[in-house]
Amino acid sequence: MNLKDQVLSIDQVQELQELGFDVHKHSSMYYHPDYGLEDGTIKLLVQDLLYIPTLTIGDIINILPTEIDEFILNINRKYVAYDSKTTNLFYAYRYRFIDSLFDCLVWCIKQKHIEL
Repeated sequence: MNLKDQVLSIDQVQELQELGFDVHKHSSMYYHPDYGLEDGTIKLLVQDLLYIPTLTIGDIINILPTEIDEFILNINRKYVAYDSKTTNLFYAYRYRFIDSLFDCLVWCIKQKHIEL
């Protein structure tokens, strides 16, 4: 599995921040912008000094509540769900597992199941 399939994209991080979620507080990994090349020499740019936080698969799993009322967090390689014996409260399936976790995290934030 590629590293990019194990961390949120910068766009996803920005969406979480727009929702009021403190990514820095939960982040275990950071993006660092590439160095710019100019005339064959390495030039440090001002934005290169900034690190952009991101969340890993493990970070998101640690953030998600294990239970919401009678619904249990159910995670496997294909989907993420909150379900009971008879019904689903939430269900996400996307090609990349990290995207399913992201959808679940966004849903939990919007439904106020995670304190900001």
